[in-house]
Amino acid sequence: MRVIASTILWLFCCGLLLFPTVKCEIPLEYAIEVGSDGLAKWTIQCSSVLQSFETFISNVQSLVSEARIETGRNMSAARFAMTTNVSGSYTIVKYQFQWTMFAINETDRIKIGDVFEVAGLFLFGEGIVNIVHPAGYTVESVVPKEHEASTLTLTWWGIADFKSGEPKITLVQKKPLTFLELLQQNIFSVIGIIVLVGAGSGSLYFFRTKKHRKEIEKAGSQRLMEAIGAEGDEERIVSLLRNAGGQLRQSAIANQCRFSKSKTSILLSKMEGEGKVKRIERGRQKIVALIGKEERNAVED
Repeated sequence: MRVIASTILWLFCCGLLLFPTVKCEIPLEYAIEVGSDGLAKWTIQCSSVLQSFETFISNVQSLVSEARIETGRNMSAARFAMTTNVSGSYTIVKYQFQWTMFAINETDRIKIGDVFEVAGLFLFGEGIVNIVHPAGYTVESVVPKEHEASTLTLTWWGIADFKSGEPKITLVQKKPLTFLELLQQNIFSVIGIIVLVGAGSGSLYFFRTKKHRKEIEKAGSQRLMEAIGAEGDEERIVSLLRNAGGQLRQSAIANQCRFSKSKTSILLSKMEGEGKVKRIERGRQKIVALIGKEERNAVED
């Protein structure tokens, strides 16, 4: 009989070693989300029902009433809720309520802590405490020092270090950044923008200058070609007149040189102004004559 009992006990111990018991509890946690108007949203999360909903409401109302007397502020608690969520082997219970006038709201500061002069605000005892402050504020002072901090949340891993009136927190409203502060915070971005703008402006100036230079060179070349072409056309007219005995009708010059009437007129006006030729009206025709020692006598005759 003893052998059988010993064998059963041995098998039970082996079973405990092979299949350890899983504890499906979550730590007790207080989350207090403070708004810029001094209102606080409380959420108490635990792994089992610690109080009935009616008892919870009654206890909170009693504590808020004591805090109202302690601080002299017209506080109240509302929007109570209790939810239970079972997921597998886990049970999550949440107690929630809103506490108006929880914090002191000044012009540019929010002060948290005088309500903690009332004992028992942490209803269920030891647990993690998270205090979330509103955006647009920074922490000016906090007692005792938080164990962990993120952008808007201060966290303590327990309430053992809290004395009466603690945690005590002062938040100060962020001031708009000055131009210099904004520049200092974004100095690398500003430098990058300046470099890009400078590079873009330099490239634009280079291409515009290059384009302008090409346009000038093109215009100069065009003027040069025009000048060369004009001189060549005048030489053709002079040569044509010499071969014709010193004078020709203007229309004949246009036909033989294959010039338009307007171009012929412009060229002859220029040559006439330079004293190279002379135009003589004969009826509806214009006779063009060379001006020179030899040609002059022929014109006069």
